[in-house]
Amino acid sequence: MCSKDIKWHVAEHYSEMINRREEIAKALKLAKDPAKLVLDSIGRFFVQGSRTFRNPTNPHQDKQKAGRMAAILILECFVMISNDDGIEIAESDLECAAKAAVDWRKRMIREGGPGYTDEVDARGLLLLISGFGIQNHVFKVKDIMDLIRASNVKEITTALRR
Repeated sequence: MCSKDIKWHVAEHYSEMINRREEIAKALKLAKDPAKLVLDSIGRFFVQGSRTFRNPTNPHQDKQKAGRMAAILILECFVMISNDDGIEIAESDLECAAKAAVDWRKRMIREGGPGYTDEVDARGLLLLISGFGIQNHVFKVKDIMDLIRASNVKEITTALRR
């Protein structure tokens, strides 16, 4: 499957997929280049303002929200395998992920900061940072703490512990 097909398959079957995290993680691990697949599948939804996903007049809101949730689930599954043997993250993918994380953070700051973001946004950025091991001077300890508080971390503790 191509990366966009994976995202939309997960989005269409989200209620089933939410309970199949381990299976999704195993499938990602079998991919030729899991990191690139994940980056391509999540796309750049995170640069859109969070209001886009809460706008009742947006005719595509449900599809966008489902795609956003699918991207977060894919990131969570990648975090579960990112430290496993055989998972290599190319330098270009690390750079892409780091740029994405910085762009995501910039948007959050424009909207009030990581401590005032919605749960899904905070969770997504936290998973991106942890899955790709992004150690950037842009992210301060306070930022990470704010993301943890805002993300309802209880739901993703299994992934983050790995």
